Amino acid sequence: MKCSLFFISGVLCSSLLLTDVQATVATPIADKINRPNISINGEKQALQGVISPNNHTLVPFKEFFSALNIKATFTNQSKTVVATNHDTTLILTAGKTVALLNGKEVQLQQAPQIMNGRMYVNLRFIAESFGGTVQFDQKKLEISINFQDITGLTSIWANALKTRDGKPRYQMMSQRAQERFVQEQINVNGEEGKYVIGVSSPWVVDFEFEIESMTATILYRTATSEPAFYQTKEILTFIEENGQLVVDDYQTIFEDQPIK
Repeated sequence: MKCSLFFISGVLCSSLLLTDVQATVATPIADKINRPNISINGEKQALQGVISPNNHTLVPFKEFFSALNIKATFTNQSKTVVATNHDTTLILTAGKTVALLNGKEVQLQQAPQIMNGRMYVNLRFIAESFGGTVQFDQKKLEISINFQDITGLTSIWANALKTRDGKPRYQMMSQRAQERFVQEQINVNGEEGKYVIGVSSPWVVDFEFEIESMTATILYRTATSEPAFYQTKEILTFIEENGQLVVDDYQTIFEDQPIK
């Protein structure tokens, strides 16, 4: 199976934070008892989510897509978010109960809302649209999101190099791989925990990958400002550890090979 990704480029508009937002405005969030604890692949997230009166969990779109390592763009005029990752494109508009998922209309139980000058979106719908599973412990107010599909995990892994954020990679590693990653962080950054990976140039433009059994082969296309274009190839090996699918080994086969 061969999969290709071409990200929609753009910058999340700072105008989202302006107070003159004209989209449907909901009641400001105030009641802390309705704030759930949210984790992704076992890692607790600092997301300011809220449970609505009709029991849907809403989260700020910018922070949530960032935590999922999914690129998203916001158009202030239409109050529309476009999120793309691998072969999934999702379009959401504040106040509308219809979303577009890969070009098809999907009815939403909870429309995106503007609250306190920020756009909030439905956690479960977005997580499941991008291949995740959601579990909610109502008594503890805890929400767990897990991505256990090799295709989805590979896409998150590859996109992490594009954003140069190694934390999503660390979260999906086996214990053995995490120990290796920590040592690499110390060697490169002088201390562990910074999660900075890759280089500023050449940067990742797009990637494609193939899955065979428990192995993923990723081919990145990178570029510089000259412009010049290169290829980098990486191979991931997956295993099951403690009932979860994790990356146990990762190898760079070649890096920044010129494309003629």
